[in-house]
Amino acid sequence: MAHQIDFTTGQAAIAYATDTDVPWHGLGQTVDPEASVEVWQKAAQLEWRALKAEVQFDSTVTNQRESFADKHVLYRSDCGAPLSVVSSDYQVSSRRTFSTSSVRWPRPSSSASRPSAL
Repeated sequence: MAHQIDFTTGQAAIAYATDTDVPWHGLGQTVDPEASVEVWQKAAQLEWRALKAEVQFDSTVTNQRESFADKHVLYRSDCGAPLSVVSSDYQVSSRRTFSTSSVRWPRPSSSASRPSAL
């Protein structure tokens, strides 16, 4: 089974809590589960931002670089890897918009009941 983990920077871009089992693929960095979002982002190599640029191409007809004004490419700020092509109206949001250091995800308790097999 493929792990499909990002290796764009040469290292596995994943982090997991120190008090949990090592993931089946054995990749990633351990992080204190009470650490800030910034610490988690750094450990998981998610400090990059999505940037937006106008789509351009080298025309063999005009022998010039042309722009496709209605389309933009999203790319990573750390390595320039392309992410997607979007419309010119698309607004980039940062992960910070969706995460704060005060967020704490609930942990499943070891005594939690599990559904029985059918």
